[in-house]
Amino acid sequence: MRSLFLLPILSIGAAVLLSVSAHSSSSPVPTAEGVLERDRAYADSLYIESLKYDHGFDSIARDSVRAAQLLRESAEAGSLKAQNLLGYNLIQEGDADGLKWIEAAAMAGDPKAQGNLGYLLLNSPLVKNEPEKAAYWLERASAGGVATATSMLGDLFRDGHGVARDSLQAEALYTAALDAGLSDAGYKLADMMERKWATLPDSVQYEKGIYLYTHRVPDVALPIFCRLSDEAEEGVIRGKSLAILGDAYTRAMGVAYNHEQSLGYYLLAAIEGDPSAAFVIGELLEIFPDGLEDLPGHRILPPEAFVADYWYDKASSGGVNSAEEATRRLFTIR
Repeated sequence: MRSLFLLPILSIGAAVLLSVSAHSSSSPVPTAEGVLERDRAYADSLYIESLKYDHGFDSIARDSVRAAQLLRESAEAGSLKAQNLLGYNLIQEGDADGLKWIEAAAMAGDPKAQGNLGYLLLNSPLVKNEPEKAAYWLERASAGGVATATSMLGDLFRDGHGVARDSLQAEALYTAALDAGLSDAGYKLADMMERKWATLPDSVQYEKGIYLYTHRVPDVALPIFCRLSDEAEEGVIRGKSLAILGDAYTRAMGVAYNHEQSLGYYLLAAIEGDPSAAFVIGELLEIFPDGLEDLPGHRILPPEAFVADYWYDKASSGGVNSAEEATRRLFTIR
């Protein structure tokens, strides 16, 4: 995983950064300093109870009125999670008073609230648009492990919005968000980097494709493999790319499941010399001796290629002697 290096973002005074709104309310928001640890634990227990009533749990029937009451009590008692959720609910209802609750939780260090605050400062009609302050809070949420905040911060660096434009920083942020499981960041990463990636050596393009394929954005990765299966100079890369396409149709990764299409790609990959694909074809023939007859490419094969041992020998000479090894080798460049 690439290490995430966040450049210094802002030069705004801390007093400005920590004061986003001046909304008044009849319900005061407790400060982090004013809530004791035991009080926070009690407040969090109220928050858990509110969720039980909101969704229904065991013998507790759903009761949205009771859930809302407990949520507000929890927020007023100092639960950061409750403050964040209460604020979110109020904002969804068009009540700008929700901002103060999210702001309080953000200032107290809750990463999700910090991410929400950054989002609101960029997107909510109820809040003044302030991209520099948004970047400040998104940076903190990102440092706290909120992948959506990391991705949004990448947007700011990509566009030069609230921060200096920096495509390298944006790439690092999108990569970090994708590593954290946010597939949406993979689409942003590919959209920003696709032209540059197309100029890289075939082996590097293949690595980029594997990274995207194994990080839940296969539909972005497959065009890379399609291009490499046709244009790569090395037979190794062409074979591996064809084998990945075979894998995709077997697993329905970015394409609809198609058994024949999968086997067709595996056969072409095996002909290119990919040992993993050769093992798959060997398994096919061991179970279905006539399994190649309807596949594209079978007419150019020698007679001995219609026997399983022919392909098992090729797989073995490439270091593949089991299905597990075939899978492992499929996702390595050499």
